[in-house]
Amino acid sequence: MYQSEKSKAVRLHMEDKIAEAYEAFKKVLETEKEILGEEHEETMFSRSNMSVMLAQLKRFP
Repeated sequence: MYQSEKSKAVRLHMEDKIAEAYEAFKKVLETEKEILGEEHEETMFSRSNMSVMLAQLKRFP
């Protein structure tokens, strides 16, 4: 299920549905942190993707 959610998030981003992709990646990131840990490369990649999306949405923490 985790991989299908990640695929969905990536697809949404590629379709320029940035806000939806960001929300999907938030769920993916939580799962990755639980399964893979904070420092795993996949977890870090998802964080990086989310940073790009925040910039695209002009929403900065």
